[in-house]
Amino acid sequence: MVTFIILVIILIVGKFLFDSMQQSDKMKSEGGVRKKYKVLVDSLLAADPRNKIFQETNTFVSVGISGVAGSQIFNIQATFGTVTIQMKVSNNPLLGNINMEWQFPESMNQEHMLMKMNDDINKKMQSLMERYQ
Repeated sequence: MVTFIILVIILIVGKFLFDSMQQSDKMKSEGGVRKKYKVLVDSLLAADPRNKIFQETNTFVSVGISGVAGSQIFNIQATFGTVTIQMKVSNNPLLGNINMEWQFPESMNQEHMLMKMNDDINKKMQSLMERYQ
């Protein structure tokens, strides 16, 4: 029985690793996350002239700004038919720490992704600013 459980675990891990390698190869053949989600990445870079790319792989790119007033980083991760975007604001003297996350189908129009993210961020900022009124 223990052998069966270990075999199942090995098969699950093996399948996950195989699928991850296939995902990475697929993204590499498409030019990586930065190329596939060019509109999204370029819009995030253009949002502030100090924004830069912190980290990049075939399936991941991290874009944002970090400085004395904290950091605002967007992590874009391609995963099995979806793109996950995380926004992390850290150590901001006015806003504190904020974590937001979106998941979109990989083929969704990137301008629509940006509109949804902007709407959600604006709502979050409005709710945070109400604290100071």
